Amino acid sequence: MGRKKKGLCTKWVETINISQQKSQVSEISLDMHRVSFSINPGSFPNISLNDYAIIIATGTGIAPFRNLLFERFNSARFLKYEGSVCLFYGCRNKTDDFLYGDEFQMFKNCSNMNFDYNVAFSRDQKEKIYVQHLIKEKWEFIYDMVFVKRCYVFIVGNSKVLPKSIDNALKHVFCQKNKDMEKLDEEWNKILYALKKSGRFYIETW
Repeated sequence: MGRKKKGLCTKWVETINISQQKSQVSEISLDMHRVSFSINPGSFPNISLNDYAIIIATGTGIAPFRNLLFERFNSARFLKYEGSVCLFYGCRNKTDDFLYGDEFQMFKNCSNMNFDYNVAFSRDQKEKIYVQHLIKEKWEFIYDMVFVKRCYVFIVGNSKVLPKSIDNALKHVFCQKNKDMEKLDEEWNKILYALKKSGRFYIETW
């Protein structure tokens, strides 16, 4: 797996001094055998059986989507999804970073779930390949999902590069189908605004 890394929360929990915490916080009872927590509703909307969605993630951005996919996978034992979800995921290397490949294939093999995925391994070849390249490559499928089936688009990942890169990739998809349209840039900006306004375009980045 390469170099070991510690998460922010686990590293903090590991360094807690229990006796010191008890003296500082008298109103909180610390029990090492019991941890209380709560889950707040996220910003992503619920996707119904008939909805279509494109989910785009890089690196650890896959975390919230794993939850979504496992929920759909468990429900697919009793229900058949008429809509579909397609994942575009980007990581560096297949051998080191593609940790959930078996899960993705399991989801794809579940016919009731209606799921497919595409992965860009940016460092496994001389020329770097990212998720935006896959979106441009599969522009006809993306156009049908976004502009015909009116799917949801969810994006989770690095804030420095991902939003702008996906914006440009989706703009490329739109332009491929509307090459003769005048003022393409202006028209795309209106469409992107409408997608966000309608609640069908979500970005979570850090």
